[in-house]
Amino acid sequence: MWWVCPWQKPGSCSLLTVSPVASGPSMHDEILISASAGRQGMARVSGGALQELCLERRDGPARVGAIYRGYVTRLLPGMEAGFVELAPGVQGLLSLPERAPDGRSLPALRQGQKLLVQVTRDAVGDKQPRLDLDLALPGPHLVLLAGHSRPSLSRRIEDPATRRRLGNLLAELAADFEGASLLARTAAADVTESLLRDEAARLATTWRELQEAGARDAPAQRVWPELPFAQRVLRDYAGPVPRAIRVDDTDT
Repeated sequence: MWWVCPWQKPGSCSLLTVSPVASGPSMHDEILISASAGRQGMARVSGGALQELCLERRDGPARVGAIYRGYVTRLLPGMEAGFVELAPGVQGLLSLPERAPDGRSLPALRQGQKLLVQVTRDAVGDKQPRLDLDLALPGPHLVLLAGHSRPSLSRRIEDPATRRRLGNLLAELAADFEGASLLARTAAADVTESLLRDEAARLATTWRELQEAGARDAPAQRVWPELPFAQRVLRDYAGPVPRAIRVDDTDT
């Protein structure tokens, strides 16, 4: 391991911005990936300063980011929450927010209800994995956000002309994403429109496949597996072209 994080609680991947001058990924970054037994992690270093740190457990049947077709097995009295079966013998805890991302009121959970849910936090000790109805499908430059009705842009995209260009493109693509919308990540500002259109088309296909999987009367199971940790790091944190990517595991 190249770094120690004694304050990190066990559980899901937790991103910590540890530098007071932390910035987005750049070509001057080094990406350090550790794949030690029981836990894996990523550190992004820029100019010798640690910018971001992410740790994640390797074990457990439910991977953070994976999407499941699940069934509500038990409601928690007095709470808008319940347990959802993700697979035989695997349960997760789902808590409903007061409103959907687009402002709509959410109906109460029902016993036996079929849902598409995403794992947001791994099981910790005797606590079940945490689940969310707000599905997110990330790509290198775009993120599909289920339940959102308006496209959005990363706050780190500050140039007005770039924001207008990307906003117009996302508005044009919105017709392909019924029940969802797109968010342009910071990296979207530096790539061609053709590349963004291709990525949006792939996300639209995945979204349709997920909706079809969620509608099937079939047992609870994983319907969208998140990428392995190292690939997610490259997708989410590597930025344009990092100076170096270092891994401490030859099989990763």
